[in-house]
Amino acid sequence: MSHSAPPTRVALVTGGIGGLGTEICRQLARAGRRVIALDLASREERVAAFHAETADFGDAIAFEPADGADEAAAAKVARQLAAHLMQVCSDHTTEGTIWPVDANLRPEGKSGPLVRTLASHAGYYERWAKTW
Repeated sequence: MSHSAPPTRVALVTGGIGGLGTEICRQLARAGRRVIALDLASREERVAAFHAETADFGDAIAFEPADGADEAAAAKVARQLAAHLMQVCSDHTTEGTIWPVDANLRPEGKSGPLVRTLASHAGYYERWAKTW
């Protein structure tokens, strides 16, 4: 699929070069969006495959590397954001509650991490994931 004029709306897809992420990028481009897929550049083989799989979209889909963030600083911000969102979602207001959040329901319960790095996700799935 080739686009003659660049789309005017932009979509950012984080983790966008995996199977599902690539398909999300394609669907957004088909809907007329300019798509930026953000992922780890260290996944060189996956980056090359992503470029090949989205070549028909021309400039409508682009890849940008997400390397360079300090992992400890990013994890701190992610924990703060998660804690804040849990509070906002669980707060009782005159309008009611959005939904209660029980962080103890995460895979390892309250002893597990509230947020994970990509490496932590991979380790979790290697150890615990099962085909249902």
